[in-house]
Amino acid sequence: MLVETTQPSRIFAVLKAQALFSDILTGLMAAIVGIAVRFALPLSPFHMPTSLVVVMMALVAMFVSVRAGIVTAIFGGLGAWYLFFTPYSWILSRDDSIILLGYVIISALILAIIALYRSSERRRHLREINAAAWLAAVVDNSDNAVVSKSLDGIIMSWNKGATNLFGYTADEAIG
Repeated sequence: MLVETTQPSRIFAVLKAQALFSDILTGLMAAIVGIAVRFALPLSPFHMPTSLVVVMMALVAMFVSVRAGIVTAIFGGLGAWYLFFTPYSWILSRDDSIILLGYVIISALILAIIALYRSSERRRHLREINAAAWLAAVVDNSDNAVVSKSLDGIIMSWNKGATNLFGYTADEAIG
């Protein structure tokens, strides 16, 4: 009998490529929305040219991924540069250069802060998982009987110590 197996590395490569494509598409769409909303506002091109792109970038980085936020920052910055700095031109005046540099600095700071926040949340979540696994290992390997019941008095868990003390296996006692 021949069993076909799929290599896990190939599956992970496909999933990573799909996630990258999704992040790029999300970032591009967020940049377009930010620029479109800013373009629709009745402001001159020189007033707040990158403000909504920064907001969209922060929202995408916080709720989707930091990588999608970086894509939003890049495409949004390029779009704002072309549309709002000396409109429809890639040429920058000195004042425009300072504004664009400020945009880059603010975007980098916001993305760094969000990346730090997301990584600290991930570490906190891993600590909680490790603490729960440690407690479960202590209970499972304890020589003392540890039994938990629901509010209705139904046995929900039964460890080896309870089996040694009462003589019933976990399968017999639970439920």
